[in-house]
Amino acid sequence: MNGLKKHYTRKLQNISRSYLVSLPSEFLKKHGLKDKKNASVIIKINEDWSLTIIPEKLAEQISDEIIVEAYREVSREVVEKVLSGTEKIIILSDKKIDEKIRKEVRLFVDGLPQAEILEDEPQRIVVYNIGFKNIPNRKILHRLLSIVSDIFENIKKKNTIDLELNFKDLKKFYIILKGNIRTYHNSGFLEYGDEELTQKKASDYRIFSYQLKIIGYILRDFEIDDSLLKFFTKIETYFNEIFDAFLKKNERLSHELWFQNQPLEREGKELIDIVPSEHKDKINLLLMIVKICRSMTALLYS
Repeated sequence: MNGLKKHYTRKLQNISRSYLVSLPSEFLKKHGLKDKKNASVIIKINEDWSLTIIPEKLAEQISDEIIVEAYREVSREVVEKVLSGTEKIIILSDKKIDEKIRKEVRLFVDGLPQAEILEDEPQRIVVYNIGFKNIPNRKILHRLLSIVSDIFENIKKKNTIDLELNFKDLKKFYIILKGNIRTYHNSGFLEYGDEELTQKKASDYRIFSYQLKIIGYILRDFEIDDSLLKFFTKIETYFNEIFDAFLKKNERLSHELWFQNQPLEREGKELIDIVPSEHKDKINLLLMIVKICRSMTALLYS
């Protein structure tokens, strides 16, 4: 930066109740923004309330892909990229990622305080460096839904090891989202996340995440046998349909799901009359999940 100024003073221009400030021409020239139409920059609010301005193109480049088949030690590659400052690491495979590799990635990421797995799919894992504090809140909500979906599946498989991880992650991401929403309600600013947020959407996110937390609480230490498996699977399907409606932002599907609780409630009440007495409380808990799922559908319109 020889001969280049590092500090600039600009007067704020008050136009129609908005404050505008011009960017240094050297900055615009350096990043090719001077003659570009509709150019955008990312403005980040730091912890000390100072601002960091990053060209949008540069911000998009702070991510990297790891193709599973191209690396011998995927988990170590993830750690190196996180520690080198990569904001988002996308692990991809043209087939289902081997379970051994998946567990190694989880283990290594769990040891990094600033990194979290936010997307965990059969052929794709996305690791975010949360030190950058710009994870969209909808992504965190997506992760919470994914965790609860995994809890249903792991209960059926009796996979206690993964269940412990599920409940740990559910608590962790709920706390992160709850903190984000509280910050927004108190200050009007997003400490995490980059999406447009309204007071209503923030309130809906808070309620939605709390309902997911309650479902997790109900399913903690929940065990099923053959007499409950069919009913349990139907509730799991109902939940996953809500998850799908969330991903697709499908209001019509959300409206249809609002009414799908009724057959499940009838079936649950019929089961209570025929199952052994020790299972009656479990059915009542599952019916509670059905009611929570129904109330969640109303929030999908956000």
